[in-house]
Amino acid sequence: MPAVYGRPMDSHVEIERALAGLTARTYSVQEATAAIPDASGLYAWWVVGDALPGVPTTTREASTGAALVYIGVAPNAANSKKTLRSRVVDNHLNGSIATSTVRHSLASLVVDKLSLKPTTKGTKVALPPEQNTELTAWQSMHLRLSWHATPDPWLIESAVIAALAPPLNLAGNEGHAFHGTLTAARAALKQSAR
Repeated sequence: MPAVYGRPMDSHVEIERALAGLTARTYSVQEATAAIPDASGLYAWWVVGDALPGVPTTTREASTGAALVYIGVAPNAANSKKTLRSRVVDNHLNGSIATSTVRHSLASLVVDKLSLKPTTKGTKVALPPEQNTELTAWQSMHLRLSWHATPDPWLIESAVIAALAPPLNLAGNEGHAFHGTLTAARAALKQSAR
């Protein structure tokens, strides 16, 4: 049985803690960049207003009305050194769409709005550096974050995704009504890459 802060973890209790932690309060990207810990855990991306029209959302944060769109985990296995901070700041805000599932999905959904011109890098889709920066600016303007630190987040990730039904998660979320639409949008982005 995995341990939580030195004591055995009851997965049902930790799932409830994660759900409460992820949905209690969201932070602006600027606030999150300053505060997100260098620890393991789960994180959630939330969209404000109608920045992603057509994306069906069901979970809303009370104080801002932000709608949940994605749940992530860091690390995703015991042998990974990723943390909440490295995954969110390094990959999802400052990385390429080739190394971030949520960034790739967002680019697929705002490709026309931001006039993105994807390219290929080997077998992966990428954006030119200036457009990568533009996508980060869009995220900072339209998205919010929340997180929950926990020692073995990969053990509860699927249960949290099942409970909160974020539309931009693909893995383990095949039954979501938006899965096919997002898969097609990502394929179209790849097809349009020069």
